Amino acid sequence: MVAALSLSGTLLVPGAVAAEYPAAATAEAAQSGVPTITPVAGYPALYEQGVSTGGPDVPGAFALDGGDDVAYYRYKFTPGPRGEIVPGELLEFAPRHAGSTWLAVSAVDARGIATSAPTYEFNVRLPVTAGRWLFDEGEGGTAVSEVTGDTLALSSLDLWGPGSNAELFPDDDFGLVLDEPADSAVSSGLVVDPTGLFTVSAVVNPDDAGPGRVVSQGSDFELAVVTSPECPTATATCWAFTVATGDGGGSTTTYADAEPLPGVWNAVTAIRNPYADEVRMYFCESYVDTPRQVAQSTVDPLDAGSGAPLLVGGSDWSGSVDNVRVLAGAPADTKMVQWCFGATT
Repeated sequence: MVAALSLSGTLLVPGAVAAEYPAAATAEAAQSGVPTITPVAGYPALYEQGVSTGGPDVPGAFALDGGDDVAYYRYKFTPGPRGEIVPGELLEFAPRHAGSTWLAVSAVDARGIATSAPTYEFNVRLPVTAGRWLFDEGEGGTAVSEVTGDTLALSSLDLWGPGSNAELFPDDDFGLVLDEPADSAVSSGLVVDPTGLFTVSAVVNPDDAGPGRVVSQGSDFELAVVTSPECPTATATCWAFTVATGDGGGSTTTYADAEPLPGVWNAVTAIRNPYADEVRMYFCESYVDTPRQVAQSTVDPLDAGSGAPLLVGGSDWSGSVDNVRVLAGAPADTKMVQWCFGATT
């Protein structure tokens, strides 16, 4: 004879309890096993709990195991994406931020019963700044990096002018005025490894929409304004980022859907991501809008760099330059917003 249960006057038999009472369903789910979350070796980053590693755009992966009865897993990164994967599939993740990150995972069986794992917390490391030149000396023949990085030697002592924050800090904020092809600032040696993940960013105020190189490192990369039918702009003039490929003899140019804006400060950022074989570009008008992605293209890997120094200017481009940054990594999306609004870090 089957024993019956009486709950609040309702006669139930075992097996019906789970359908009628969620608490019973939760207890039954717990018996099926809590899913485990394990970081997977062999990816560029191993995102272990309690360890600061990786960085924005640096991929890692997690293996999920909830037993044989799992139909699929639900996951949510905070901050980050959410979704579902099937058993046996690795959960791959390339963060777009730095700092604390939480991963919530639930194993769902064929009946729709979900069992949640304890929240998995890990830390995404900040990218390394290879050089950051704010040009706030205002005089002299050199510009010193605010963090690690090379000192830039100026081609002339009269390159100094107002910087991008000069309206707020007229006595303290300076930039370089480049109005002749010979006007330049150059490092003594290589600033960033061009075969890895890296970022180049500058805040510029063009005198006109004319083309020319703004920041480069030999044949490794070149951030420039170009006039080309490849530009996706109405004027066929746009910001572009050229990177070397293969043994360094080849190159690929990414053309941005963004024109130079003469007379105002523009923040332009280019990221080369070898893990995704891509280049992305971002653009904004300083203090006006937030950065928007204006280009994304596929690029082949680079085997070896040129070893050349970093060069600011030294071309037909004419205008003012401020806040040149080079990262051995990628910035968080929030960091690029800060750059658009005058941040000096």
